[in-house]
Amino acid sequence: MTEIKKLLLLPHIKVQNANALSSPFTIGFPAMTAWLGAARALQRKLNQQKMEDIKFNSVAVISHHFDLQTHKGVGDYVHSIIGTGNPLEKDGKRSAFIEDARCHLDVSILIEFSGIDKDDEEILLETVEHIMNTQLKIAGGDILKFKSPECLRVEDGNNKDLAILNRKLMPG
Repeated sequence: MTEIKKLLLLPHIKVQNANALSSPFTIGFPAMTAWLGAARALQRKLNQQKMEDIKFNSVAVISHHFDLQTHKGVGDYVHSIIGTGNPLEKDGKRSAFIEDARCHLDVSILIEFSGIDKDDEEILLETVEHIMNTQLKIAGGDILKFKSPECLRVEDGNNKDLAILNRKLMPG
């Protein structure tokens, strides 16, 4: 008997000012822990919305566009982070400034889930859309817009299902 995986597709999420610290020493695409944290936060918010049985089993991130916020400095290979100004303190002075690497992204997130029946998938999609519009941040960045979430079913070994999924994720 083949296994059918239930997938939640969050397509083409535009994120502004996401944290671009890939590790303590490098900047670039946000670390995988940021994406796992966003998925975990989404699952917890769904659990609070009377969907106690939903469980996210795995997460995939597909990058469609990535824009690291740097500007060209002096020389051929020197780039500097574009910093942001921190809010003023109560006395009107600038607070200590710690540069954070930031990026703008267009990504799709694919989440394998369990615990929801086919009948409840429409409620799941509406709730996810509401949470993404009002309560969720991704890698510390703001969600500007996204396409409507979808629930998909992929049967193990079924090339037709995989081809449909791949087309939804391209280019990425």
